[in-house]
Amino acid sequence: MDLLALYRYLCPYPTVDLENRFQGGFILSHPRYCVKCRLKKCWDLVPNELMEPVTHLECKIGMSVIPVKFEAGIVLINGVIESLLNRSCPPSIRKAHRSHKVTIDTIKRWRSSLLNVGEQVDAFVNKSVVEAIASLHDIKTATNLVFRNAEALIGQVPGTTDDEKIENASPSLKSLYKSVSLLNTRLNMSSFVSNPQAASFGNKRPIPVYRIMDRMCRLFEETATTKGVKIYMSGTSFNRVLCYDSFETLALVLVDNAVKYSKPGESVNVSVIDAGRGVKVSVESKGLVIPVEESEQIFERGYRTTAAKKMASSGSGLGLYIAKIISDAHKTKIQYEVRNLNSKGDFGTNVFFFYME
Repeated sequence: MDLLALYRYLCPYPTVDLENRFQGGFILSHPRYCVKCRLKKCWDLVPNELMEPVTHLECKIGMSVIPVKFEAGIVLINGVIESLLNRSCPPSIRKAHRSHKVTIDTIKRWRSSLLNVGEQVDAFVNKSVVEAIASLHDIKTATNLVFRNAEALIGQVPGTTDDEKIENASPSLKSLYKSVSLLNTRLNMSSFVSNPQAASFGNKRPIPVYRIMDRMCRLFEETATTKGVKIYMSGTSFNRVLCYDSFETLALVLVDNAVKYSKPGESVNVSVIDAGRGVKVSVESKGLVIPVEESEQIFERGYRTTAAKKMASSGSGLGLYIAKIISDAHKTKIQYEVRNLNSKGDFGTNVFFFYME
């Protein structure tokens, strides 16, 4: 249930949504005049810009229409009669529906109570999240220790570069190193949820973006293979970009999402190319696309799209939220677009891309 739907559910008065579907309140339901109304154009009365959080309007048959503005959108109350401001309601309707009389002040108090409860819920959730993440400290410490030991073992393998050493390692050591490395990076994600400022901790240093993205693709190879998905790297990049250590988590989120929501049998394509003084990164996967009406919400904390819920039952809705925190820290913006959309409009190529210099 989204936030506006929850507000309507908690509304004591009848409401109507954008598709003209009526919903009775827990105190009042719609009067017969509204139910039988053929016009059903309550939303046409609402101006594009509302100057007040609660506004009184009147429909053609004289009933009050009251838009109540929240940050999440508008809850439109209809089928009531405002006692003091309504001047056009016929006496017969006013008399027959005395029980449907309301006041703007009462509705304002209802709105304020929801906002107060919302703030308290947010505070409680944030406190719970911080406490839960704090409890991960010992696990993170232990995982980091295992990772350092795995790294030391990889260091003893013949090879001139880290990548060569990993490739030359035994299958069991290679699998251990990749698994622990991935787990260690995932656990680091928790820091950005409890403290977004952590995305800009430390000093920026020149980072070979291509190498970071390629390393992340290698870490997800086994996960992708299990799902029947292949990961490909492309592009030529020599530029080093000043980044915080958090950039690695940004790379993880994008590759992880691409693999998780890719249709089995398809491929994930990661491209890193130099563009001027910077680097352009794009991550493409084929699967269910994000509906246009949801594309603005994908970076919100805890939000999971309809497509995401269909493709994977598990998920916290925190990945892209964390990615946005990190991209903001680097003064860049992750963008999303759909390519090669099918005739039904539900399947195509999902592309996430950003430019960094």
